Amino acid sequence: MTIRVCRPKLFVAVVVVLLSLGSVTSTQTPYTYTVIADLGSSEAAWPPSINNSGQVAFVTTNISKVFRGDGAALTLIYSGGPEQPAPNGHSPVNAAGLVVFGAGGPPFFPRIVAGDGTAPATVVAMGGSTWESVGNPSINDDGEVVFEARLHGTEVTHILRGSAFEPIASPGDTVPGGTLTSAYGPKINNIADVAFTAALTPDLEASFVSVPTT
Repeated sequence: MTIRVCRPKLFVAVVVVLLSLGSVTSTQTPYTYTVIADLGSSEAAWPPSINNSGQVAFVTTNISKVFRGDGAALTLIYSGGPEQPAPNGHSPVNAAGLVVFGAGGPPFFPRIVAGDGTAPATVVAMGGSTWESVGNPSINDDGEVVFEARLHGTEVTHILRGSAFEPIASPGDTVPGGTLTSAYGPKINNIADVAFTAALTPDLEASFVSVPTT
């Protein structure tokens, strides 16, 4: 099936069982499509995320807003403007509908923000005099957030957790296969395991899972 649209739209593809389709072989999966948001001809969005309830979250690139939707009404999660920075990047959503995302741009410090649309979004973590940038967050169903961060004057990234900036993976850590020089792309699951990709010395790259010991 080929879908052609003249205006940018966000779709969610839902697997349906069609028992009467004799022409569909066992290796083919039929899908139906639901429009989550019609963005118009002058708007675009970062890649969306989806939770197990079918709620889709996304960040718009021009009007600087974060939305969550399921094919019916959209819920506004956050809006950038003169008083708060523009959102950016992907926007993971957990089972409770809590959306987490990065925001920043002059004159604001970069930050990780979370919200569900029922109250003003809250700042989970903020860069400043120590951390030049924070971004690329992940959230689990308990609301635990991990993210990338970079110190001032450096080009390497750390993996941190929560408002306390708890270190998960940092340059200089000894890991299987070598010494970590940079870490990125964190994902946290519901038992607080954190998966990430890391650059190692000497000149290697590997994926790891960090498992809490307590």
